[in-house]
Amino acid sequence: MWKLSEDLAKVARWLLGLAMLWPIFGCHKDSCKDVLAAIERSGGACAFVSNCTQVAARGKQEGTENLRTFWIDAGDAPELEKFCGMRPQFVVCNRDSGLLTLQLKGGFCHKGLVVSVSGEKLSEDRAKQSSQASERWRWKRVDDFIYWYEE
Repeated sequence: MWKLSEDLAKVARWLLGLAMLWPIFGCHKDSCKDVLAAIERSGGACAFVSNCTQVAARGKQEGTENLRTFWIDAGDAPELEKFCGMRPQFVVCNRDSGLLTLQLKGGFCHKGLVVSVSGEKLSEDRAKQSSQASERWRWKRVDDFIYWYEE
């Protein structure tokens, strides 16, 4: 009996330790509500789309003219951080669709935004085509030109 309770205590400590580490992994951070509030505080969706359009335009000028899809190092998109404090893991621009994908979190809890930088309104189906979206991802329309995704 004593051995069983020692084993249960070890398991309980392990689970408690795991629960305490969970916030470090960041799955709770950058919720849709938090990101949208930051965008609103910084001038709203139109200003955010305008910033994303500038990021995509600058990326196109930096030797990517022959690429259909190009990656922009998140560090090379300072206007996003200055604008609303957003620090994406990566930014991908798809020239064919005119969409910019900003992944804020990856791993087991993908989160991010898909933004139409072509001036064409964005549908959920079109947003899903812009990234390697999983069937498990949930999509939320933020604006005519912005969709939020999360796993």
